[in-house]
Amino acid sequence: MKALLKSLGITTTAGCSCNSKAAQMDAWGVAGCREHRAEIIGWIRDGQTQWGLSSLVIGAVKALTTGLALSLNPLDPIPGLVDEAIRRAENLIDSVSNESLTPDPTGHT
Repeated sequence: MKALLKSLGITTTAGCSCNSKAAQMDAWGVAGCREHRAEIIGWIRDGQTQWGLSSLVIGAVKALTTGLALSLNPLDPIPGLVDEAIRRAENLIDSVSNESLTPDPTGHT
């Protein structure tokens, strides 16, 4: 989630609990984040007041230029952002798992 928000230009601010919440999400893993989806959405809603209007505008422009905005509800993008972050985390885990299953062409292990 933190990486997705950062890609949109939204970063942590002094005094925010972003890092502890990111650590909690890492501890939960993908399945736990799905289980706690509503809670994560609530965290982001609570934290968005710290981002400021300029960060939100920049985030919206980046979401448009990357195509991410096409998969988000423009009236309520936060649930879609959480779903996208979970999807990306799952894909990352899958790609790492697949890499570990790929034989080394040099024959080394």
